[in-house]
Amino acid sequence: NNGANIITVHASGGVEMMKVAVRATLSEKGPALAEIYAITVLTSLDDAEIARIYGKDRTREQIVHELALMAKEAGVRTVVCSAQEVGGLWNSPALVGMKFVVPGTRSAGVALGQQKRSGTPAQAVADGADELVAGSQVTKAEDPIAAFKAMAAEIGMPTSSPAD
Repeated sequence: NNGANIITVHASGGVEMMKVAVRATLSEKGPALAEIYAITVLTSLDDAEIARIYGKDRTREQIVHELALMAKEAGVRTVVCSAQEVGGLWNSPALVGMKFVVPGTRSAGVALGQQKRSGTPAQAVADGADELVAGSQVTKAEDPIAAFKAMAAEIGMPTSSPAD
């Protein structure tokens, strides 16, 4: 183990590749050495790019759903998807028990940057996101701590701690 708690793989690498990743994290003495997160379709891709990469015969939602099903088949329990797809995955009976991580969210009024398929943090949580990746909205802010607290407040998390 290299000390990582989370290892990401691209679900488009296939079921067998994801199975190997899951097996590599198994411990003989207890809990897994790391958790595998399967990335479905990058949030920086728009529909035209998705069609070019994955073909034009399926919708973005169908592609993301199939990749999530492949992850589940491989034993991966967490998938990464955009705010625009998390609701469909969360509502899928075939994906019950899966965890959903959403990167690329942006609060209202915040520039999208490289994100092509985004949504607000509050909407992503309401649609079923278990975790959000707080990226450039926080890390590139003038005051990252204030930006993080504002995002936390937006999704209804407490924003103070005993250390505050």
